[in-house]
Amino acid sequence: MPGEKFQVEAQAGIGPRAHHRSEWLPVFVKVKNLDSRPLQARLWAVVGKGQYRRDEFRAYKDIFVSPNSTKEFHLCLFSSPWVGQVDILLQRGRTLTQCASVDISRLFDVPLVLVLSRSSAPILPTGLYSSSRQGRRQAVVVQNPPPETLPEAWFTYGDGSVDVLILVDYDFHQLRPNQLKAIRNWVKCSGRVVVSSADPSWLKSPFIQELIKLDVNSQREVEGLPGLEGKFGSFEVRTKLLLTDAHVRGRSWRMAGVSESGAELVQEAPSGFGKAFFLAFDVSRPPFPGWQGGTDFWQAIFDQCDISHPYNLPDSRINRRVRLALSGGLLRLPSIKVIAFLVALYLLTVGPANYIFLKRKNKLVYSVFTIPTIVVIFLIFILTLGFWTKGVSTIAHKISFVQALPGTSLLRETTYYTILSGTSGKYDITFDEKCSSVVLYADEGELAASSVTLCQGDTWSIEDFGLSIWEQGYFRTDSIKETSGTVHLAREESGVEIINLTGFNLKQALYLENGQGYEIGALSSGAKKSITLKRTPSSQFNEEFLRHWLAGVSDPFKESVLDFFDMDFFNKYRREPALLALLEEDPAPIRVSGKKEFDKEIIFFLALLEAAENGRP
Repeated sequence: MPGEKFQVEAQAGIGPRAHHRSEWLPVFVKVKNLDSRPLQARLWAVVGKGQYRRDEFRAYKDIFVSPNSTKEFHLCLFSSPWVGQVDILLQRGRTLTQCASVDISRLFDVPLVLVLSRSSAPILPTGLYSSSRQGRRQAVVVQNPPPETLPEAWFTYGDGSVDVLILVDYDFHQLRPNQLKAIRNWVKCSGRVVVSSADPSWLKSPFIQELIKLDVNSQREVEGLPGLEGKFGSFEVRTKLLLTDAHVRGRSWRMAGVSESGAELVQEAPSGFGKAFFLAFDVSRPPFPGWQGGTDFWQAIFDQCDISHPYNLPDSRINRRVRLALSGGLLRLPSIKVIAFLVALYLLTVGPANYIFLKRKNKLVYSVFTIPTIVVIFLIFILTLGFWTKGVSTIAHKISFVQALPGTSLLRETTYYTILSGTSGKYDITFDEKCSSVVLYADEGELAASSVTLCQGDTWSIEDFGLSIWEQGYFRTDSIKETSGTVHLAREESGVEIINLTGFNLKQALYLENGQGYEIGALSSGAKKSITLKRTPSSQFNEEFLRHWLAGVSDPFKESVLDFFDMDFFNKYRREPALLALLEEDPAPIRVSGKKEFDKEIIFFLALLEAAENGRP
């Protein structure tokens, strides 16, 4: 940029980009201020203007860079699969300067593995693959991203962006708190992480303990690993190696036949809705680099990760049903009989009635005045009727699904909402500061608008979202909320005790276990209730039971939640205890300009429960 007193470097994606279909795209920008004065500007990242699409998604952040210094920034873009370029622009006042253009390499339905390690040597062997969702074998793409480029938003790892994250004795001081938080939230939602180290202090670090609960005992030196070598092949390099004796708390999976003197070498445990694996050795140190058995070993790990079918929260299959539910009752349209009556009345008045009246008065010549007058009267009447049916009012409906992530104090909220504009205008939609993700959906998951501007400052907002009169905008927002606690389950002699420590009041709560439903009623924050587990035909949890529970919910919303909480969903956890309820307060509120509150909203809450180890939290 000749003549400019700043330099801009940009990178789209995580490391050398493997960009999957329709996902959030992280953009890393480094701005160097060469001036002796501070740089205050608006940093823009823009996707769109592709060969096949005219959609444009813009994100911006107001930045400040001190004199003669460099600062790094992160932005997120929702990228169409047809877009091949991201433009980076800097705006100062009314001057807009294009600073960089970044090409996006697209890689559809191919597994992506990130490796973070102290060692610069390759960790993974070549030849690894995963079965795609279409049943094809796909080669795994491995990337070692520089620490500063790692995203600060958890959702940029998801939706097929990253399949597995491997942490090998990594120095987490290289990462900012928001980057660590993004990794944690992604793992807890649906991510797969592999932790490898023989350093007890590293394994005891708070961040690792957040990812996988480990009881770390001792470190020892061994000559080899006969169990691992017997299963996957002998080490080519004979050397002593360090081993950590640690055990995963709670339910876990252990690789059969690879223990060493009582120490489990490979363990896996749930981490929220994700999976965390523990390797009791450092795979970056000899004899593991170059080990011929490494391909089969890592293939076994990836097969257990099930990276081709990660767990997903509500997906696009219910988008259409939710749209129908959100649209229900937006307008109080007159009945067909009323419309037919008004049309007939108008025709009779402007025609035969007007003619007969003027003929009796012998004033047919006045018809040039009476007909326009009748038209005006009917127009005023129709406009009044339109106002009565909210035809000039902006109406907003919202359905939220909140899930407590197991074993954490985190809530994931997926919100679907719609805005029906009563006039042609633009709307600002502002999100809670804890709200990390904003996705706009149409019928098949494409962007709902041809031009979207997203502000990504301390809070996030959609700015100047244009809607024509009586046009609807449909949105989906995913967010993570940190709470004071979770819902605890304690086993008692004749039943269970439920304790609500989420910080939110629950109503119409249901306890579900072994295919039975037990009504609890209201459960305020900090309250606890005991339930006697007694199987009866009336307590069998099925669609009829669910409809009875939803008796107070309007029909369109009821159909939507039945589609979300279908029996297939519950059959996955038919033996697992769960709590289903309605929330009185939205954990991640959304505000629409010109609206004090949503005209209609409902917030569903679901928590999968595990009994506390000591009976009480």
